[in-house]
Amino acid sequence: MKTAIDSYCYHRFFGEVYPRQTAPPKRMSLEDFLRRAHELGVDGVSLESCFISGLDAGYLAHIRGLLDEYNLERVFAWGHPDGLEGGANPGAYREMIRCFESARLIGATVMRVVGSSLMFRNQPHGPQIERLTGMFREAVKVA
Repeated sequence: MKTAIDSYCYHRFFGEVYPRQTAPPKRMSLEDFLRRAHELGVDGVSLESCFISGLDAGYLAHIRGLLDEYNLERVFAWGHPDGLEGGANPGAYREMIRCFESARLIGATVMRVVGSSLMFRNQPHGPQIERLTGMFREAVKVA
């Protein structure tokens, strides 16, 4: 078994503090998170794209270098918090497709995506699944 940490576990340190949560005394950069994962001796990380300060090729090459240096397996995670909005957001779909390149640039061969969220829990699930299936069917061709 391998252990890994999702950067979302540190969401408050990246500045995402929910009501009734206490903000931490300091902020964390992606580099700080990777260093922490290395210190903990985990095998891999899942990196939430919303906590990556820039998706330009130079910065992502820097992040890949750290991932390689720390020998961390990696997953690129896209779509927090609402992702594809149950398949109703074609703009989010295009953004997800663009992030395939970001995942490649950090050396990730796995990309986790958000199809829907609690915001859409009261909407009928059948139509959401149908829309998402169509989107994912097309996305697989691009990937």
